[in-house]
Amino acid sequence: MKEKLKKINLSSIVNILKASLIGVVVSILLVLLFAFVLKFVDLNSGIISIVDQIIKIISIFVAVTIASRVNGEGLLVKGIVIGAVYSIITFIVFSILNGTVNFGPAIFTDIIFAGLVGGITAILLNIIKKK
Repeated sequence: MKEKLKKINLSSIVNILKASLIGVVVSILLVLLFAFVLKFVDLNSGIISIVDQIIKIISIFVAVTIASRVNGEGLLVKGIVIGAVYSIITFIVFSILNGTVNFGPAIFTDIIFAGLVGGITAILLNIIKKK
């Protein structure tokens, strides 16, 4: 029994990390695409921050969707954790790319936001699966 639980936990952790990393890759690709668009279009900072949030939502949606295809059990918790882990990894990656670490209260709200998006995505996926 204990061996089975350890295997499930390890595979769940690996699944969460893989899905979160895929979400980070999607974010990086979308940010690069958006930066390319910004070369040709001048947008104010309000629209840029909205697009930033949309990129996060799309990336977390992709990550949770991929995780649900591997193992759909406990998807709500996995969705929340994937969102939070995604947020932490993107914070680290983009801090490295910027060359500075801006650690403050905003990172905590970002983690909560990402967790909520992951949870909502999991709920939506469960509703879609039932139909």
